[in-house]
Amino acid sequence: LKDELVIYTAHWDHLGIQDGRIYNGAVDNASACATLPAMAEAAVSRPARRSQLFLFTCCEEQGLLGAAAYVRSPLRPLADTVAVLNLESLNWVGPARDIEFLGGELSELGELGERVARAMGMTLRPPEPDPQGLYFRSDHFPFARAGVPALSPGFSLAGQREYEENGDASRAKARGFLDRYHRESDDFDPAWDLRGMVQQGQFILNLGRLIADSPVRPQWRPVPAAARASGDAPRR
Repeated sequence: LKDELVIYTAHWDHLGIQDGRIYNGAVDNASACATLPAMAEAAVSRPARRSQLFLFTCCEEQGLLGAAAYVRSPLRPLADTVAVLNLESLNWVGPARDIEFLGGELSELGELGERVARAMGMTLRPPEPDPQGLYFRSDHFPFARAGVPALSPGFSLAGQREYEENGDASRAKARGFLDRYHRESDDFDPAWDLRGMVQQGQFILNLGRLIADSPVRPQWRPVPAAARASGDAPRR
């Protein structure tokens, strides 16, 4: 299986400098850019049956352009990519008992995610309404449209998690990011609880490892009629 791939992605761009103002994008998405190399270092120490590719994309904020460019011109044939796990705006508040899995119900990644969460003493959050269209706004989506099972585990702008400590206060703290989202104030704060990022990174790496070692590839679920009508459904 070594010629097949599990891909982990993180976009390294933010909004840059606009009208002399610097947009650092510490949560979105330097949090993921800091986590991805640590995951790669851990993966190298214990090779899986399938290859694992750690990919930094650009121009996500301009419309997922980097991920779309890779899909058009992949390093290996896209048919050899079995899954894509994207790191997006990681959990800077603290460890949690659950994790978002937006779009997990669309493929067998949902069941695999449940297995990994259970082994880590966590649960997957059940499918929730997505009024902001987050599933369609992150770098996993160009891969999904091209037919590769893909999602961004733990992606949530409001952090509606069951935190292990100070539940209501932690959720209020997480919601506060909405006031900094795509603003100059999305800066690093030494008060961040990096245990949340470590937990999320470990979950994604464990999920990728499970996929990379499995003798079978994760498959898509049947597409609901409404999704087929919208034209945004992943290709099967």
